[in-house]
Amino acid sequence: TLKSIGYDTLGNAGPVGTETYIIDKEGPTVTAAPPGGTFGTDQLVTLSSTATDLDKIYYTTDGTEPDNTDTEFTADISISATAGTTTTTVLKFIGYDTLGNAGPVGTETYIIDKEGPTVTAAPPGGTFGPAGTSVTLSSADASDSIFYTTDGSEPDDTDTEYTGAISITSTTTLKFIGYDTFGNPGPVGTEIYTIDSTGPTVTAAPPGGTFGPAGTSVTLSSA
Repeated sequence: TLKSIGYDTLGNAGPVGTETYIIDKEGPTVTAAPPGGTFGTDQLVTLSSTATDLDKIYYTTDGTEPDNTDTEFTADISISATAGTTTTTVLKFIGYDTLGNAGPVGTETYIIDKEGPTVTAAPPGGTFGPAGTSVTLSSADASDSIFYTTDGSEPDDTDTEYTGAISITSTTTLKFIGYDTFGNPGPVGTEIYTIDSTGPTVTAAPPGGTFGPAGTSVTLSSA
């Protein structure tokens, strides 16, 4: 705040003059809504600032540092992923005021998860003895929900939910699917368990009969 006064040659004082000078070298701070995070659906992101002297906002979506040569924000930014995939987008943005001052660069990371979990069975399918086997289903994330069928039909989240080991005592086609916390289904897994409770039949060659003094040589075999 500059104040001034003038005096003439007779010593008379004039009125006090006042001028206020604001030197603004501070650019506006920009925020994104919603902020970064992991989402199960596509997002529309709005950039804004509470600065009264905001002029324009610019942004990038490839993680590079933005400036006023990049894309100008004029409408909500679509952050998306195709079905069955997970996409990570690093959004960076910057605001400029009417004096051309640049504010701080803001960064938000958006993960769009449309990829369901892969479920595995242990043990995998194969041939087992009369006692059968006990099958455990699992995925990388313990929070995933798993559903299964034992009649060969395609499973979904209306079928039996996996809560513990599955007892297999007869030949079974086990199919299973996982769903993540966003409801995304993963691929259907299939394992076939064959329960073998039949022993082998052995045959003798030649079969029993009457032979001369030299006797015979008998071969035993099974299919």
